[in-house]
Amino acid sequence: NWHVVWDCNEWGTDRVNWLGGSLRTTGPFDTPLWFLRDLMVVSALSPLVYCFIRRTRIYGMALLSLAYISRIWPVATGFSVTAVFFFSLGAYFAINGINVIHFVQRTKYVVIVSFLALLAACIAYNGEHTVIGQNIYPFFAIATVFVSFYAASVFVTRWNMKANKFLVSSCFFVYAFHD
Repeated sequence: NWHVVWDCNEWGTDRVNWLGGSLRTTGPFDTPLWFLRDLMVVSALSPLVYCFIRRTRIYGMALLSLAYISRIWPVATGFSVTAVFFFSLGAYFAINGINVIHFVQRTKYVVIVSFLALLAACIAYNGEHTVIGQNIYPFFAIATVFVSFYAASVFVTRWNMKANKFLVSSCFFVYAFHD
């Protein structure tokens, strides 16, 4: 049955966007693979993403950021705003020749302070389990991505940390079964 690999699991129906509309997220039988499913769809549409980024520049990214933060996006299985936003953000950096590591190193204080403040707010408002928490969480997710890049760059450059070969070879297994 196609639904087992595409959309047999459903969650998030208790979440709402800024307009009060109910959200519905789906995933395959192995729920964590929803992002890979959506990534394949966005990858297939990458020429459109490229054209969108080239033509709209920062304004297009601002529009996608607003869509991600507000969760005002059409409910379409395999085409989540999360996948579209983060894929397009990576494309924006690449198309404009912006090195993510240099970016986070230049903005490290803003990134770290934002991350810590948003982490505290997410804890105080119980993450995505309250309406206020649902509105804070997208900002927290964006800050977490940037602080993760910064932390990884510090681990590699300052402490010369290398990835453990066993962990690298098993990371997909851990990802696929982390539910």
